[in-house]
Amino acid sequence: MDGFHRTISELEDEKNVSERMLGSYADFRFKNWRFGILSSCQKYGLPVTKGDSPYKSKTFEGDLNVNFGLDYHLILNQISLFGEAGISKNRKPAVVNGLVWKAHPRLSLSFLYRYYDPAFQSFNTGSFAEGSGGRNEEGFFTAFEFDPIAKLKLSGQADLYYFPWITYQTMSPSHGRTLAFQAEVTLNPGLVVYFHSRYVCKPLKTTGITGIPEQFDEITDKCRIHCDWKISNRVQFRSRLEHVGYHYNEKAENGFLVFQDFIYTPSPKLKCWMRVAWYNTDGYNSRVFSYENDLLYYFAIPEFYGTGLRTYLNFKWQPVRFVTFYLKAGYTMRQNAISMGSGNDTTPGNSRYELRGQICLIF
Repeated sequence: MDGFHRTISELEDEKNVSERMLGSYADFRFKNWRFGILSSCQKYGLPVTKGDSPYKSKTFEGDLNVNFGLDYHLILNQISLFGEAGISKNRKPAVVNGLVWKAHPRLSLSFLYRYYDPAFQSFNTGSFAEGSGGRNEEGFFTAFEFDPIAKLKLSGQADLYYFPWITYQTMSPSHGRTLAFQAEVTLNPGLVVYFHSRYVCKPLKTTGITGIPEQFDEITDKCRIHCDWKISNRVQFRSRLEHVGYHYNEKAENGFLVFQDFIYTPSPKLKCWMRVAWYNTDGYNSRVFSYENDLLYYFAIPEFYGTGLRTYLNFKWQPVRFVTFYLKAGYTMRQNAISMGSGNDTTPGNSRYELRGQICLIF
């Protein structure tokens, strides 16, 4: 059902259940507003069962699901209103409404409210939510962008949410919140420095010494200082220092990552990326993520924990208009590690090399 066939268990699930989908959408457009009407239907070859877990008591069961919905977008001068409402076969609703307001040439404000009934049933959803599945959540999100003076940009956001029913990670209805702030300074056209901070507090259950489940707030706070310096059209540097703090009940961890990127473009046909990174975390909970340049359509944000080194070299070469070559070589080392990776991707030792290439032909 998920489309992946990488492991033994995934291979065993292959071609066991069929799924048929049917959908329709009608869009009506006017001068400064539009609205749409949609419907979808999913039919499975075998009935889906809920299981015995309490948090699954409001999930889908059966072999047929139907959804209907309405969406709209309205523009009024400096205000943009948008939203969507849907209902599933069991008559449970889901609603999201938002507003974007250009309050001043230097200030933009955004607001969004969402409510997804705990028993709302929809598959292949891409709704704005903290949890997954587009159900069992109510929340309010707000954000701003402010340019108080030239070369300075401030932005921030807050997301306050509530789970009306228990989830896989909670033992009771609970609240959570995410707060973020960023300040970006453009010192000159080629030098940009920004500071980013993010605070996440969400409920998480655990089993205590007595064996009785308990629930506490899991808190993760991240701070980052990043510098992007473009010396010329050929040479560019990127530097970053990042800290991750983790707190849960009586457990606390800290993690750090520092990297230096060197980007060299000797000609319009050739571009090179190189990175050297060092990381040091107290454990997996304080792991640090970092985006890496990679092959075409290959999206990489690896995680780093423990103490170690990461370096890679990435090339893009386009000798002629219709042919492009991509090549990436990487090395990762983690001290005191017995193996790297997991599952079928596990390799012994505390280091790993990687090499992959790609050829893109355009006709």
